[in-house]
Parts: sequence; C-alpha cells; structure tokens
Amino acid sequence: MDGALANWISQVLFGLLQGLTEIFPVSSSAHAALGGILWQKWTHTPPPGFSTTIFYHLGTFAAILLWFRQDVYLLFRSTWHTLVHLSFPWEHHATRDHPLGQRLPFYLLLSLAVTGLVAWMLEQVAQRTFDHPLWTAVLLTANGLF
Repeated sequence: MDGALANWISQVLFGLLQGLTEIFPVSSSAHAALGGILWQKWTHTPPPGFSTTIFYHLGTFAAILLWFRQDVYLLFRSTWHTLVHLSFPWEHHATRDHPLGQRLPFYLLLSLAVTGLVAWMLEQVAQRTFDHPLWTAVLLTANGLF
C-alpha cells in the first residue's frame, strides 16, 4: 500500500475508532493501541503516533465542550463570580449567581489535579502495558465486565 494512502486511511479509521469508542465507558486509548497493532500487522506500515492520538483526544474534548457548552458556561461563571467577589464561606447550594453551587468548580479542579498526578506517576507502567496487546485486551475485557 502506498505510504500516503496508508497514512490517510489510518487517520480516517483511527479518527472513527476514537469517536465511536469515546462515547462508551471503555478506554478509547486502549482501542487505539490494539488498532495500531492490528494496523501494523495487516498493512506493514506504522500506526499513527502519539501526537496523532493526542489530536484525536483534543477533537473529542472540543466536541464535549460544544455539547456541554451551557454547563461549561455556568461553571466558568460561578468560578469567576467566586474569585472576583471572594465570597466565603462557599455556598454549597445553588443560588442565582452560582447555579451549580460555589464548590463544584473547585472540586472539579481538585479532582483534575489528583488525576493528573496519578497519571504522571503511572505513565511508564501504562506505556509498558499498552505495548503488550494481550494485557491491553485483558484490561479492556475487565473494564467491559465491571
């Protein structure tokens, strides 16, 4: 298969794979890892690289922001109002200025920071796991069962 054609086809297929698996409670990254291994076996061309996978996830992120734009707006509005007015103690219930409550945006930021820290600490383990198709398949199956 021609290199440019194989590259184009792989981008389309992996973009579809990302889009179809991201909406389900399964790991789209693991599907991309398994798909890359199968792609390389069948076509004898390299699968899309890490930077391409990041762009797939950025596309998913943009679609989620678009879909939940009203909720994102309310989160930013509540966060901005709390920071500008420094209104402590934080209200837990919804108000006119904080339709989602004042604490929710900061809880989301805290959970994001903790998730990022754990991901950073487990990066090497995850990379080694995704490099082995059997482990990836086993973990995908376990994820689907639970």
